[in-house]
Amino acid sequence: MADSTYPGPRRDRRGRSLSLEQQRSARYANFVTCLKEIVRLEQRPIDDSPPIDAMLFIGLGAHDPPGKRVCRAVDGLHPRLLELHCPSGDYCRPQRFSILSTKFPLERLVISGTTGKDVSIDSNMLARIATLHLRDSHNLDFSDCPSRVALRELILGESDGMDLICRLEQETNMLDNLDRLELTSARGDDLRHANGFRPIDFLWALGRISGLRILDLCLDHDYIWYNDELARMPSYLPDSLECFVFRGPWMGLADSAPWITSVQDREWMPLLMEFSFRLDYGPELGNRIEELSSEERECRGNSAREIRAAMAEFRPEVRIREEEE
Repeated sequence: MADSTYPGPRRDRRGRSLSLEQQRSARYANFVTCLKEIVRLEQRPIDDSPPIDAMLFIGLGAHDPPGKRVCRAVDGLHPRLLELHCPSGDYCRPQRFSILSTKFPLERLVISGTTGKDVSIDSNMLARIATLHLRDSHNLDFSDCPSRVALRELILGESDGMDLICRLEQETNMLDNLDRLELTSARGDDLRHANGFRPIDFLWALGRISGLRILDLCLDHDYIWYNDELARMPSYLPDSLECFVFRGPWMGLADSAPWITSVQDREWMPLLMEFSFRLDYGPELGNRIEELSSEERECRGNSAREIRAAMAEFRPEVRIREEEE
């Protein structure tokens, strides 16, 4: 699906010029008409084209705030992927699709560019989707979480991901069956608000995801780790992990000893098969590096290499990613 901004008529049937608002409304009406025609052709195919199994909406809502006209227009499609890009001020409410007589058999939901006040996801949708991907989205409300969820994969990109993990663990059961968590956070949006979450709360929440197999963290918040929270992380990682990938700030770890001690313990992450640990992420650190002594700089620079070397020595069965730092 495309957005509703493609060219439309500039004059009415009598040849009179349309105002800009009338032109926009006409374009939107044409867009809805095209959607209905697509659905009609989909329901009565004339060739062997594969069925539509994905829908992408961009910037819809300005001329149809509730989104009901578009929702009704696509009734009859069976997408497994629904992707919503929500420019500032636009409606981004997947629950509007609940009015359909033909329910979407969704497996994957992608939402980007929205905040809690603009979006909510109904319990029926949460009960079905296996993958939820949030980009540039903050303070979303999942209070309507059903008693059973199908969520297996959670991808959080440049959102308040660490806060969200804390909220989901405390308030819902959405993480109960989670198999993979991928979290990228580099804008300082996490753990800064009045909700009171601290780095240790995030680590504790991670440890509670007991069935997690794949954990991929990319964090650029060296201010978060000043109290050696990164050194505490090994104690909180789930025993179920088979793949652990971490990329963090260069300033984030002063002492590699807690990690090396854990690596040497065969009972620590006993199922681990793949490992990556890098401390090279983030912008230039400028004066913060200059404030360190040469010994401190050398120690911090060696930490990741020492941890990988220990993994290679004591856990030879584990595949180590050899990315350059």
